[in-house]
Amino acid sequence: MPNEPVKTLTLDQRYLERVKRKLRVLKLLEQANLGVFLHSDDTIRKHSIQHFTRSMVRTSERAHIKEITYEAAEKMVTEVLESMQSVLPYDVQYIYRSRQKFEH
Repeated sequence: MPNEPVKTLTLDQRYLERVKRKLRVLKLLEQANLGVFLHSDDTIRKHSIQHFTRSMVRTSERAHIKEITYEAAEKMVTEVLESMQSVLPYDVQYIYRSRQKFEH
């Protein structure tokens, strides 16, 4: 197939593909009724998700990834982690929800 053009991905696209692969693992955990606890404090939760998403960036890519790409990755991770909250024990869910309602 030498006539087919080679599809090259930008650094941003490669990074987002890497994030999506990690999210597949998290979704498998959710299917197995396992979850990752999210802190009820928005600031701590956002910082944790930012740290998680930025830790997937290779050192050589760090200076080239756009901020909007990081934001897209954070949004994808947040959606998956928030969906996992329903598999946590009820008392953990209650604490999470009550703190969220109280803080807002």
